[in-house]
Amino acid sequence: MSTGGIVINGFQNTKVKKNVTADEFLDSGEAKRGGLCCFCCCDYRGAVIIMMIVSIISAIISLCTYTSQFDGVYDVVDDDGVEKSLEDAFDEYNRVSLVLLVISLITYVSALAGAILYNKFMVAVYVVWIIINYVIYAIYINKTFNIASDLTKDNGFDDASKSLRVTSVLNQVFGVLGTILWVYPAVKLCLELHSGVMSTQTYPREKASCCCV
Repeated sequence: MSTGGIVINGFQNTKVKKNVTADEFLDSGEAKRGGLCCFCCCDYRGAVIIMMIVSIISAIISLCTYTSQFDGVYDVVDDDGVEKSLEDAFDEYNRVSLVLLVISLITYVSALAGAILYNKFMVAVYVVWIIINYVIYAIYINKTFNIASDLTKDNGFDDASKSLRVTSVLNQVFGVLGTILWVYPAVKLCLELHSGVMSTQTYPREKASCCCV
């Protein structure tokens, strides 16, 4: 009586080879190996995808409004000569801002594509750029606001001068905090992609979300 298997030279081989797919293996209950963004949110791939979509939208809006960020200063200063000097100072900053925004937008798209395609190099491009971007941003915002602050102070607009210096400091503080917050998930995703923890095959295991998505 045969119980299954292959009969070879009168003997029954009861070993039956089974091809197990990656998804079947991962669905067998293996625990998640990767981390969670902020220790409680979604997986790093999902976090990067969401953050890059937000960044792309924000960058597009900024491209349409970046030249109006100093309008409030002009409202306080009622001296045509001082306004002209401020415009000259802000023009350079605006040109730098435009270049930074365009490059940033490209790297946001790169990181988004990298997260979707499980490509660590495309995500790494964004990681490197966002750090460089902050350094350039900090240099120019400090330079520009110092010039503007000195101009307003020398012409008797003390309140505007103090406001510019406070704004410069706050922009740099929030800039570095924002950079750390935004680069952290991307760095963790790069590490998981590099180690193989996160991949097309392992994502069913690694997928996590704090919501119903």
